[in-house]
Amino acid sequence: MIRVLDRLPEGWRYLNGATTAPLGYRWACNNKSRFGGEYRHALVKEDR
Repeated sequence: MIRVLDRLPEGWRYLNGATTAPLGYRWACNNKSRFGGEYRHALVKEDR
């Protein structure tokens, strides 16, 4: 299941170059390693 957030949580960053996000949203992650078991990602609603 994909999490959908209203704002970017502290410590998270946007994934530049990700092209699959629906219009009005951006992909973001928690800036952890994908291989460490702590990686999380979500769609974040853009401010408009």
